[in-house]
Amino acid sequence: MPRLPDLGFAGVLLAIAAVPLGAVYEHPAFVAVSVGALVLGGAIGVVGAWRRLPWYAVVALTAVVYLIVGVPLAVPTEAASRVLPTATGFRDLVTGTATSWQRMLSVDLPLGDFQALLVPALVVLLVATVVSVSLVLRTSRPGWAIAPAVGVLAFGIAVGGTRAVAPLVAGLAFVVVAPLVAGLAFVVVALLWAVRPVIADGRSFARGAAAAMLVLVCAAAGGLVVAGNPPAVSRQVLRTAVVPPFDPSHQVSPLVGFRNDVLPPGDAKRMLTVTGLPTGARVRVATLDDYDGLVFAVGDGAASASSGTFALVPSRIDRSRASGSRSSGLPATVSVTVDAYRGVWLPTVGDVESVTIGPPVSGSAAARPGAVDGTVYVNKETSTAAVRAGMTAGETYQVAAVVPSTPSLDQVAALRPGTAKQTKPAAVPAALAAVVKAHATGSTPGARLAAVTTWLRSGYVSDSGQGEPFSAAGHTAGRLQTLLTATPMLGDAEQYAPALALLARQLGFPSRVVVGFAGTGASGSQGTTTFTGADLTAWVEVQTSTGAWVDIDPNPKPRPVPSPQTEETQSVARPQTVLPPPPPSKNDTAVTQNRDGQKTKQDSGAPAWLLVLLEVLRIGLPILVIAAIVLAPLWAIALARLLRRRIRRRRDRAETTVSGAWNELEDAVHDSGPRLAAALHRASTRSEVAAAVGTPEVVRLAERAERSVFSRQVLTAAEVEAFWAETRDARRSIQATAPTRWERLRYHLTARSLVDGLTRWRLGRRAARQERRENR
Repeated sequence: MPRLPDLGFAGVLLAIAAVPLGAVYEHPAFVAVSVGALVLGGAIGVVGAWRRLPWYAVVALTAVVYLIVGVPLAVPTEAASRVLPTATGFRDLVTGTATSWQRMLSVDLPLGDFQALLVPALVVLLVATVVSVSLVLRTSRPGWAIAPAVGVLAFGIAVGGTRAVAPLVAGLAFVVVAPLVAGLAFVVVALLWAVRPVIADGRSFARGAAAAMLVLVCAAAGGLVVAGNPPAVSRQVLRTAVVPPFDPSHQVSPLVGFRNDVLPPGDAKRMLTVTGLPTGARVRVATLDDYDGLVFAVGDGAASASSGTFALVPSRIDRSRASGSRSSGLPATVSVTVDAYRGVWLPTVGDVESVTIGPPVSGSAAARPGAVDGTVYVNKETSTAAVRAGMTAGETYQVAAVVPSTPSLDQVAALRPGTAKQTKPAAVPAALAAVVKAHATGSTPGARLAAVTTWLRSGYVSDSGQGEPFSAAGHTAGRLQTLLTATPMLGDAEQYAPALALLARQLGFPSRVVVGFAGTGASGSQGTTTFTGADLTAWVEVQTSTGAWVDIDPNPKPRPVPSPQTEETQSVARPQTVLPPPPPSKNDTAVTQNRDGQKTKQDSGAPAWLLVLLEVLRIGLPILVIAAIVLAPLWAIALARLLRRRIRRRRDRAETTVSGAWNELEDAVHDSGPRLAAALHRASTRSEVAAAVGTPEVVRLAERAERSVFSRQVLTAAEVEAFWAETRDARRSIQATAPTRWERLRYHLTARSLVDGLTRWRLGRRAARQERRENR
């Protein structure tokens, strides 16, 4: 089969181009999709070429094959025994063909075999394989089969993650297998032609040398562009342009209603029933890392990378993609039943690996990853989960996680600060600096953090419940100022946890507040624990130099609160109190972020038109440079023709001759295509060229050029200019006589006359050298 090497080449390119898509799914099901698409698509292309089917018949055959194998390949979770299609699977396949393209951008990586998200991979690979095989077998230019593989490669990179690992490897392999190998082959052929003692056809050598030079120039220019603009660590891909489906800034912070749960009647309500919880483990409700002087809230990752973003849970969470993963812990699978707990925040445990909604797997009834309608979102940076529709009584789910241990104060003293970047709070208590100066004793940041934690634990707990001293709710900058300067220090977890988080940031530790359930709870049979509202608390996580986030509990142990007269503690000097900003009318986090964004825009002193121009240049200039490199063969040919025309015209003006104008017309005849060029050769006279063209105006120009060269006629400058003008009109008429639009376009793209000119120049120099040797 003469096209078998081309088919193998196209198959290798398609396999390499599918590597970035494999990094998107990271599941064995994608291997089945890739192999199935390549085999079936290749079979469809071969059958279409063998039977000479029209294009619409090939499209119909591809659609039929897609519907037959689509369910077991692209929706394997809905296939009976993962092989036979079902009605549900067929419905998901058909709807997923139209809807899964956008949905795959809102689901966190890796996608696995979640729902029908394998459908885009099957469609792209199957169509690309059919088109590629058809181009190899049914066209005279099999090189166009590279285009579908390039499309697959671009699709895999565009829908992939922001870290280019597999796309980089696949791109390098793709470049090595395709254009660079072809370019090196051109170089080898050109060198072989160069060492031949006798070259039968100089045109072939010139073409090979030009192709080799073009490859080298493009490679050098591409290397300079990449060296001057190194790729960023975090790429901009399609999923970064899609708005996250869950925005935490629209939700109320779970720390705001803290007193509603810990005071009657909320303290007696049974919130959660947890089975399989390790001893001493805590249940996380939400992680709060954004403070605006009014409230600690869940960050949305817009201003701080450590806040992370919420993404739909496909099957499992890739902890290697999270910058805040803990290094070690106890693996656990915890089953949670929702009782009186309400809210969008889904209680979890430790570092979440996966969330499965529904009862535990038993028999053949397996629970589905994610919520029933796919609305469980997880922030893998903070291990916070959310359900858009909120939790309802009786909801059951399982959480697979790694539960870390809580370090002692001695272990905290050995910690070093991490490097996570966090937003600077809009307002903080003025007493922070005084507290750090008075109580942060120690020679290392960890020792100072442990000392501050010990000082906070020396305070007293009061929720303003029955029989307790009054303690104001909230954790604004003013309320925390009161906590840090009061004697005795009085508050609850709503104040102590934010205070330690802000103090830790003063000491250089990235920090965040965690709201959740802790304590012994009410133990039941079979390892179950029931948490009530009274078990709600808050603690702090700080990042260490290893990148891990560790828990620190700043809350004092409940004990009787002494009166201010008998309390003998060293009070902190009271600096001038800074009043907190007035409460906003809308959500605190969203308003603060909007205010910050507006302030940044207003502070810019550049005019709007200049900002727009700079943005256009920033985006458009690299595109223009790349386009200029890619289109170098086109503009290089046009530039070479323009320079040649100017040189000839300048010579004709200086020597008052029209030989250069006639040479320009003759080159136009050679470039017009094989229809005229076949009747000519290098030694053709002007009369022979005019006879081959056959138009009266070219015959007239040939006669005038002959008289100007061989007669004693002396031309004037005006006659030279007039001859050039008539030659230009003759060239245009020759181009217009081309029978097809492609031949008219081909005139502007061909370099035949340029190559012939180089050949004649090279042969002329060889003849001159030979003549000089003979004269010696």
